[in-house]
Amino acid sequence: MTQEQSHDPAHPRIPVFYRPEMNSVVSEPSISKSSEKPGRFVEFVKGLSPTHIDIKDFDPVQPGDIGIAHDQDYVQGILACELPNGFMTFDKSVADSLPYTLGSMVAATMHCLNKGGIACSPSSGFHHAGWDFGGGFCTFNGLMVAAYLATAEGAKVGILDCDAHYGNGTQDILDRLGDDGIVHRTMGKHFPCGQHAGGFIQWLLDAVDDMKDCDVVIYQAGADPFIHDPMGGQLTLQQLALRDEYVFEHLRNVAWNLAGGYCAMTHDIHNTTFLAAYRKTNREAGHNLS
Repeated sequence: MTQEQSHDPAHPRIPVFYRPEMNSVVSEPSISKSSEKPGRFVEFVKGLSPTHIDIKDFDPVQPGDIGIAHDQDYVQGILACELPNGFMTFDKSVADSLPYTLGSMVAATMHCLNKGGIACSPSSGFHHAGWDFGGGFCTFNGLMVAAYLATAEGAKVGILDCDAHYGNGTQDILDRLGDDGIVHRTMGKHFPCGQHAGGFIQWLLDAVDDMKDCDVVIYQAGADPFIHDPMGGQLTLQQLALRDEYVFEHLRNVAWNLAGGYCAMTHDIHNTTFLAAYRKTNREAGHNLS
């Protein structure tokens, strides 16, 4: 990419739905950085790709809308800090951030559904949250809240979960409430953490093919499948890059989030995803970026 291209206002930017309220403080030490990852990611991308990012405002999700995918008693207990969150703490800071992390995922999904193209929600901590439980750093399932709100608009929705771990919470909600209008594929169901993911590319091709007719796809572009991630370890950097390029090239209207990532390379992997989305957006606008 030339210097002139990178500063050309004709080149579109990737919408990123971010508010500082998405960040939180966890009282107990944790390997997960999801509580502070939204802000860190946005600052990281702004430092590396300042002309490629378009920060978008959004509204937090209200408790009634969270209840579209969760037991209402669970929702109220979490927001009142009477039940443990996904970090297994009762931190008010975490509870206060949840309507905003969900709001970001919903806003990115609805943006893609209504306006088309690619959008980013710099959120994580969703797919282990089920109907009435959390865990694995996940409290509410923003994937399912966004998916059910989109299907209420008549959309067919894909959830392509390429986090290193099985999206058990997502599947729990689908089993309880139904999957009409939703296609769910989760990498972690087929490729155990710590083992090289032989056959992953074919699985990805099949998963993407299953979502070709979806009106919007929610894509968990996890960094934790990286082979040196202590909580994942299935894919090389080259495979991760190919994953992102293929998803953005072959699916329309993709709202992606950060999902997991627990090693020093995490921000670099997330930025690679961001740049893959940027290249696709520019190709669609008629620019041929290298």
